[in-house]
Amino acid sequence: MSLKDNLNDAKSKLSSDQTLLISAFRLESFYRKYKILIYIIIVLAILFGIYKGYEHYMDSKMRQESEAIMNELYSVRLIDDKKRSELESKLEKSNPVLYDFYVYTTLQKLSLPELGEKKNLDKLHSIMDSKNKLIATLATYQYATISENLDLLENFSDEVSKLLRDKARYQAAYLYMQKGEVKRAREILSSITLRDDNQDVYNMAVRLRHYGVALESDTKDSIKDSAESAGDSK
Repeated sequence: MSLKDNLNDAKSKLSSDQTLLISAFRLESFYRKYKILIYIIIVLAILFGIYKGYEHYMDSKMRQESEAIMNELYSVRLIDDKKRSELESKLEKSNPVLYDFYVYTTLQKLSLPELGEKKNLDKLHSIMDSKNKLIATLATYQYATISENLDLLENFSDEVSKLLRDKARYQAAYLYMQKGEVKRAREILSSITLRDDNQDVYNMAVRLRHYGVALESDTKDSIKDSAESAGDSK
């Protein structure tokens, strides 16, 4: 190897060493300047990891306890009212959504007359604002149907199920028909449009709307006849 090559090689190594020293110096300067901030970030990261681990542990523990309570409630048929009430209270506190599910499924075991009793309607009403949208929707639909609540039926949300919304509005229209408010009933029925999943409800709405037309016509004829009879009597 020539002297020139040796010099170039030494120069290259020296340049590399200088670059490394400069980088190390800059890193040391950065560390000294932001040392406290770096420590804070490291501590926060450790604390966050501990918190997430604890949260996961508590969630897992709560889920296991809730499932154990559910199993006990479902498996013991001859459980006394006091014990059942205690278990239900524990379940409601530990897992509100699972408690709502338990209440809803328990109510479905009742007959329609039993479900219409005030204490059971109150239970349905209590889970209408469940954090689980499906439970809330089903409970609202059932409560509105049994209690014949026109406001809930007419303004039923289609967020979870458009089919349930159509069924609810059909029932609202039927109730309006019974009250003699044919025009309002027909307006509601007209809002039920045909889709792939609601053909039966749509066809029922069409028939009820036609019935409303005939009923409205008969009502007008009856009023006209009454007026003519009153004129003749004079």
